[in-house]
Amino acid sequence: MIIKIITKVERIFRPEPYITDSHHHLSDPKFYEDLDDVVNRAREGDVKIMIEGGGLERPQYLNNKSQLSNCENMYFCAGLHPHDAINFNKDVIEVILKLSEDRRFVGVGECGLDYYYDNSPREVQKEVFRRHLKLAGKIGKPVVIHARNSYKDLFKIIEDEGLDGMGLLFHCFSGDDEDISEVLKLGGYISVGGVITFPNAHKTRRIVSKIPKDRLLLETDAPYLAPQAVRGRRNEPLYIKYVAKEIASLWGISVDDIYFITTYNARVLFSIDIDLGGDISYVLGNRLYLNITNRCTNRCSFCVRNFSDGIGGYHLKLRAEPLEDEIIDAIGDPKRYEEVVFCGFGEPLIRYDIVRGVSKYIKEGGGKVRVNTNGCAGLYTGIDTISYVAENVDVFSISLNATNDNDYNRICSPMFANAYLEVLRSIERAKELGKEVRVSFVAKSGSDLTNAKELANTLGVDVRFR
Repeated sequence: MIIKIITKVERIFRPEPYITDSHHHLSDPKFYEDLDDVVNRAREGDVKIMIEGGGLERPQYLNNKSQLSNCENMYFCAGLHPHDAINFNKDVIEVILKLSEDRRFVGVGECGLDYYYDNSPREVQKEVFRRHLKLAGKIGKPVVIHARNSYKDLFKIIEDEGLDGMGLLFHCFSGDDEDISEVLKLGGYISVGGVITFPNAHKTRRIVSKIPKDRLLLETDAPYLAPQAVRGRRNEPLYIKYVAKEIASLWGISVDDIYFITTYNARVLFSIDIDLGGDISYVLGNRLYLNITNRCTNRCSFCVRNFSDGIGGYHLKLRAEPLEDEIIDAIGDPKRYEEVVFCGFGEPLIRYDIVRGVSKYIKEGGGKVRVNTNGCAGLYTGIDTISYVAENVDVFSISLNATNDNDYNRICSPMFANAYLEVLRSIERAKELGKEVRVSFVAKSGSDLTNAKELANTLGVDVRFR
């Protein structure tokens, strides 16, 4: 956590997080007349990454500036829809293979099994799906899967082909609890769209409320399946905001957090590079600081986030969260620094898996690791984040900020009840693990710190005032 008094930022900017529509059909004739307007509306609404859901050609709008003036961060998948499986021939695989050489190609599909309409014989659908899976394995791209009333057969084919563990996206997921369990066992993802906003979508909402956050993507399936708020209209990427709002309500976090999570997941699945919109590392003195998320469980009155978007000329308000490899590239040789500190615009332990992976790299490279945390990430993640990352962490610096829960709630405005108790638990857990532990207070936070040193002594930890 950074506080206001460190340094004045040279330039203020206020970007919003990138939004990803992981599955649309903007090549549909319904968009021929006004595609440029549709895409511009999406971009103005911060939908920056858009992925065409399938077909057997490069979307024409990517080749036609008169139809679409700006194709930045627009990608496509290629494959034969199960409705059309009966039209499969040997040329289909060659066409997809050729398209896979395009820099905007990110996946195979949509392909799969549709037993609801049965527009193609089921045995034909199965064989065509197998052929798509084999091709995806050959070229190392994820598969976007269409499934209706067919999950059992889909899972069997995936297992038969020995491709569990490869990138699998079950788009417009409509399965049940048993199906989502199998998806997760296969290491797959699901994407959901406007259906989740429908009044009768109780099953989908229940499943999404429980799914691990790192397994979900957003989609529109435009022009189809418009969210309830715009039901009856042609769907378009801008309307993904209604989907995000519904999921934020289910998960009890902010809509911005939904965008950060799902865009990160899309970048991992589809290997998409993008300008992150801010600095993921910054140097103060001889220490390197890592800025890996904007997400935070608190809204502290004294936090720099309230006053600017960075410090010391560094711009820390990210538009997308960095991948582990991007962070490691930003570090370089960790021995160059006195220590490497996870401390940025948000709470780093919300991304506990990244902290663990990067910390391992730092320690193996001879560096020292400190994690600055508010101690509340476990309430957000449902994980004992202190224990999860501890192996390669030298120091935990935990922001206590108050000597009682009333003061803490007043100045830190936590998202979760019992946050102060969670901070105290985190301190004790870090001590139990044999780590060096410090607690910190902000001197001008408005909290009564008369007994702060005494509290630190009682807790058996060092104390710092900032």
